[in-house]
Amino acid sequence: MVVPRESWQEDFDSWGLFKSYNLEEALSEKLKQFINLPPAGDVKNHDKNDLALDLAVVDYQGGEFDSVLVVEYPVAIFWRPKICIKGRLYNIRSGKTLCTASNTVRCSWSLYITRVLSLNGLFRYKPLFNKEDMEAP
Repeated sequence: MVVPRESWQEDFDSWGLFKSYNLEEALSEKLKQFINLPPAGDVKNHDKNDLALDLAVVDYQGGEFDSVLVVEYPVAIFWRPKICIKGRLYNIRSGKTLCTASNTVRCSWSLYITRVLSLNGLFRYKPLFNKEDMEAP
C-alpha cells in the first residue's frame, strides 16, 4: 500500500516537460512486484501459526531543484528523493504483532547533484527522478 500524499511537493515530483509521471502509482506497482504474496484476507482456513505481513510506503518524495526570486535575489528550493517504508509482521488468528520495522532511505548527495547538473536537469524533458530511483541503492 502507498499512502497518498497531500503536499505541494507532489506537483513538482510528477512534472515533466513532455509528460506527467505518477510516482504514487509507480511505487504501488513496484511494491506489488517486490512482495508477491496473496492478501491475508483472501486466504481461507488459517492455521494457528500463519503470519501476515503489512507493508506501507508511508512517506515518499521525488527530487527537485528550482529557484524563486525573492525581491531581486534568487533563492534555491531543493529536496532529495526519499522513501519511508513501514512493516508489521503479525499472527493472522490472534492479531498479535510479532515485529514492526521502519526504514527511510534518501538519495545520496552525489547522485542528486549529478542529476541536477545533467542535461535533463538543465532542460527538464522528464522528471529528475523516477520509480527506478526508489529501488534499493
